[in-house]
Amino acid sequence: MTATSVLTTEQIQQKINRIAVQVYERNHTATEIVLAGVVGQGLKFAQRLSNSYRSA
Repeated sequence: MTATSVLTTEQIQQKINRIAVQVYERNHTATEIVLAGVVGQGLKFAQRLSNSYRSA
């Protein structure tokens, strides 16, 4: 069975960046934001989102 990619690495990063911007837009007055991810891929996603959020 061959794996099929739905999005490229660049497209995934663009989606994560957009989510980070949306989090910022909805919470720009917050003094603290907590991102949580389930161990495994959820944790990796939360870390990538956190990195994008910090640079947004």
